[in-house]
Amino acid sequence: MNSVDNTFSRHRASAPAPIFYAFMLLLAWVPLPMASNRAWAWSIMEGYIFIMAVVWLILFSIGRAELTKAFVVAKPILYLLLLWLLFVLLQFIPLPINFIKFISPQAAALFSAVSGINPDNITISVDPHATKIAWIKSVAYVLFFIFTLLLIDTRKRVKILVFVIIFSGFAQALYGSIMTLSGLEYGFFVKKLYSLNVASGTFINRNHFANFIIMSLAVGVGWMISKTDPSAGEQNRKQQFLAITQWILSGKISMRLVLVAIVVGLVLTRSRMGNISFFFSLISTGILMWHFSKQSKLKLLALFVSMIIVDIYVMGAWFGIDQVVDRIQQTSITTEMRPHLFENSVKLWSDYLWVGSGLETFYSTFPAYKGAGMPGFFDHVHNDYLELLTEVGIVGFCLIVPVVVLSFWVGMDAMRNNTSRVMRGIAFASVMTIIAQMMHASVDFSLRIPANAAYMMVIMAMSWIATAGVKN
Repeated sequence: MNSVDNTFSRHRASAPAPIFYAFMLLLAWVPLPMASNRAWAWSIMEGYIFIMAVVWLILFSIGRAELTKAFVVAKPILYLLLLWLLFVLLQFIPLPINFIKFISPQAAALFSAVSGINPDNITISVDPHATKIAWIKSVAYVLFFIFTLLLIDTRKRVKILVFVIIFSGFAQALYGSIMTLSGLEYGFFVKKLYSLNVASGTFINRNHFANFIIMSLAVGVGWMISKTDPSAGEQNRKQQFLAITQWILSGKISMRLVLVAIVVGLVLTRSRMGNISFFFSLISTGILMWHFSKQSKLKLLALFVSMIIVDIYVMGAWFGIDQVVDRIQQTSITTEMRPHLFENSVKLWSDYLWVGSGLETFYSTFPAYKGAGMPGFFDHVHNDYLELLTEVGIVGFCLIVPVVVLSFWVGMDAMRNNTSRVMRGIAFASVMTIIAQMMHASVDFSLRIPANAAYMMVIMAMSWIATAGVKN
């Protein structure tokens, strides 16, 4: 780390403002058109960020843009992401059939059964076209991660990024709440066909919507933490009480009200795991932050207690958290389809154990495994871990999971050791987001939604920015 510090100790110009604001505009846009979960919408996202990549490379070649300290520190993750992209690329490139028979006998047998012949070259993926589309999306997601590292290199830009994420979630929550409470039930300029009588914003699925606004809440809480006064721990009880009162009545209360509005939107989704993962991640990360904090512990405690009391008890009681509780209590193994889905998906994974059936191919492979007792069509496992294993196998799983684990560890380290309140705040946001996402991933496929995946990559990159630091 010392060599990195020395390399970047001299003044370096930030990337030109136009490309930074172009990135912020993309972040604000991605959630709007049905979370970019339609071919035309994710094509816009991909084309936009690919053009940005070409522009940045041109700027870099003429000396108008440079690598940042965060980018250099995050090189281990970037190598893993590069290997991940290479692995998925190999899934849809034709390879010698004897090689495929060795690494994926089931895929080779399936191609032979369908074609009736033994071609010289086949693919690991049973649906190479779907895997190619997924690979292009993956390249775009990696670019979201890279651009966050390259463009967010000053405190001003950190603040702008934080506010874009928070107000993107706020706008979605406000719109979703209005649509639900008024009964208008519109999504992205069209009447909603799904998630009726619950908040879903411009998303199609309420659970994916809940997953998205949790990320905004995590960033918002992290930003509130960054605004606590480090001198509070040195004051007596009366001074601390006055300081907390002044803090509550200051301009920061407007941000607190924004977070309350987002929580209302979350409660109105009636999403079971959405609400559980939010409050669990808030409490667990809050305890960690309180433990790591050497000062301002009373203000941190006041913030977390207010979140729990105001958001769960007061706002939840007004806007129907009891309905969420009822849904949780009514959940039963006998009525839930997920356990049967998981069981049959494990059988699918065992046939494609090492390299999977190809990214985004679950919908085409699962019908042969679901059995007569599972009517209907399933395009996802409703468990991101299991779906990932069926599609990329143990090899692909071991390439992508460390990206999340290392980002979590780096965020924890920044929470513990960084002396900058802003950096500790965004580290908190990243750690809380990762905890919530890993919980939600056990029962849903939210990270298959382009807006959610893009924001997840941006917030994970914030862990590395918190570790590397930024210019004042």
